[in-house]
Amino acid sequence: MSSASSFSPDKIPDTVLGVPKGSTPGGLSEQTAMSPGSPNCILTPKFIAVEPAQVTFDLSQDRSFANIKITSMNPGRVAWRIRTNAPTRYVVMPTSGFLTSNGNVTASITLIDSHKYHHRHRFMVQAMEAREGEKDRKKIWNDERAEKLDVVQSIRVIASEKASKLTEDSQKESTTTPSSKSSTSSFSTNSKSISDSSESMSTSLAKKEAASSDTPLSDLEYAKKVDELTVKVKGAMGEKAKESQKLIEVVNEVKKIEVELDRTGAQCRDLNDKVAYEETQCKALQEKCAQITNQIRSLKSGSR
Repeated sequence: MSSASSFSPDKIPDTVLGVPKGSTPGGLSEQTAMSPGSPNCILTPKFIAVEPAQVTFDLSQDRSFANIKITSMNPGRVAWRIRTNAPTRYVVMPTSGFLTSNGNVTASITLIDSHKYHHRHRFMVQAMEAREGEKDRKKIWNDERAEKLDVVQSIRVIASEKASKLTEDSQKESTTTPSSKSSTSSFSTNSKSISDSSESMSTSLAKKEAASSDTPLSDLEYAKKVDELTVKVKGAMGEKAKESQKLIEVVNEVKKIEVELDRTGAQCRDLNDKVAYEETQCKALQEKCAQITNQIRSLKSGSR
């Protein structure tokens, strides 16, 4: 689990990301470049397919989650990675890797704090061909070919927020027919009369409770109540800040562990190469020793 590497979407041409000029941010991003016949287009390779083209986060939750599925469309090995223009806001797991022919992987994206969401947040999935000897999923992107537009496929994924229930209801109301509107108006009239009656009942009950109360709250008591609630809210916000800090510390620890694992893997590969070399040398010495032994035996038999 780690944060995806950062990028600036404003500095990357839309044609590189497979999006025609003039497309709106709310629209779905294309997964391939425009056709060669289109003007001002850059033909990019097609190694992977990404779905969905737009991830949605539920901002009513403290933490929101989304998934991106990456499928290989290349007959050979493919290296992929996920980048974002807000690396401190999201946790992506995994952030990079390799895919074989027709292989796929699902990357989980976590919005750490829903209050930190912004409509300009973007993700970019990149892919390029990987050689058989390339095993390091991070080091491969330090190669010069990772900067070439005709070698790397880049797909933009837009971040959006889940529509609230109130917005959905208003959209449903705007699509109703005139007949349904008339029935709705009659129903609203009945509802209004019912609500008025319930409101009058609640008012009368409130008056009875106020009359039965011997000691109504004074302004000083109200102020004390407000102060108590303010202290509670501040305490809750402090606890939330501590939890967020703990989560960031955990993410940093995971990053350190990933670095150590990559380093240990490289050391293991070096040791395996050394062991294989020593075994080859030992085998060669054994063969040479056997040859010398045979020569000594032949010399002894000849001297007799």
